[in-house]
Amino acid sequence: MSEKKQNFVKYLCKLFVIIIFISFLTLYFSQKSGYFEYEQYKKTSFTKEQIEKFEQDIKDGKEVDITNYLDNKNNDYSNKVSKLGLSLSKGIEKTIKSGLNKVIDMLNNALS
Repeated sequence: MSEKKQNFVKYLCKLFVIIIFISFLTLYFSQKSGYFEYEQYKKTSFTKEQIEKFEQDIKDGKEVDITNYLDNKNNDYSNKVSKLGLSLSKGIEKTIKSGLNKVIDMLNNALS
């Protein structure tokens, strides 16, 4: 294998390890900071509020409809920028996937 190919493979391996490491750190610190627990707490507190509202409506004799108490937040935030981001993300995904497939094929050829 030529020196250029070896340097390129080393570069890709280093890049892959760095990306994995940064992903690990991000997940680790978000878990340690309690971000996910806080998000779950917000959901349960909202549910408790809706239950209390439901019980109060029953006590007041109001007509009860389940759709009034469900969290139905299906907001569509898509715009030109988000669509551009999505298409860019898909392009990056295809590039990385093909690059990783090539690296795996090269490693497979080198090891066999």
